[in-house]
Amino acid sequence: MVLGHLNQRDGVDRRDLYRIFVYDCPPLSKKAQYPISKKPVDFSRSDTAQFRLQFHYELKCLRKVALRLGRLQDARNWRLKVPVLRSLLKKERTFDSLTDADFVYDVRQKGTDMKIGLDIASVAYKRQADQIVLVAGDSDFVPAAKLARREGVDFILDPMWGAIADDLHEHIDGLRSTCPRPVATSLEAPMIAAQPGIEPRGFTTEAGPDSRSATQNGERLLSPVAKEHYEVARSLDSERPSQAFTPAEFKHRYKEMFPGRADGTIMPHGHAVPSANSDKHYPKFLKRSNGGYVFTTLHWLT
Repeated sequence: MVLGHLNQRDGVDRRDLYRIFVYDCPPLSKKAQYPISKKPVDFSRSDTAQFRLQFHYELKCLRKVALRLGRLQDARNWRLKVPVLRSLLKKERTFDSLTDADFVYDVRQKGTDMKIGLDIASVAYKRQADQIVLVAGDSDFVPAAKLARREGVDFILDPMWGAIADDLHEHIDGLRSTCPRPVATSLEAPMIAAQPGIEPRGFTTEAGPDSRSATQNGERLLSPVAKEHYEVARSLDSERPSQAFTPAEFKHRYKEMFPGRADGTIMPHGHAVPSANSDKHYPKFLKRSNGGYVFTTLHWLT
């Protein structure tokens, strides 16, 4: 995946690699007791801990790879998993029903963001590279990205096909993912093989006056109108993957693909195409991005 960034889009030029920096932290290695059963647990013997230790060792042995390790901040406590907490708040579960599996030991990764910033600043100031590719999806790197760009470094973000925050686009020079793009085969295949009158399964849509949503074997089905919007979004994305398109472009393509339907302004729930400041009722397979919308498979899954 990382080496794929050395190849340019035209396939002619290939960049030289300076170094691959990998940021992580050592695995948790303490002993504790489960919160409900009070049974002892040794985190250093877990499969996760053993894998990470071996993974770190292999990285250290690779040429042109630098491993930067932060630290784990131990809160010395267990916390409820978010879905479990929601169930308790909705009174779908009781405290008496809790088990050890409903908790996770509370630790936080610390120091890695600082190391990323320092390395970016060092590479930029010393002119060790003319392009930096950061594989991440959050906004913690923005100050470092600004510094690198001011120093003339081409700053590329690789979110591995994930959706990124709208405001990140103004702080990077490009967005490119080289790993295999996630394909939700469970969603694509039924759409092609669906029988007349049977909606493709695996999609999500909230019930509304125009959604005509239904269930089949306990699964939510995509409404006919929402299915049309899915096809329009996929058509736009096929021309320029992961790049934003505006509501106006969406409306124009809708007219081309479904001339016998409405004028392209009606969304699955009967709401008009939103402005750049609102996407409350937009389909879940579209994510707002820099005044437009990006088509992503990562938000289809329930």
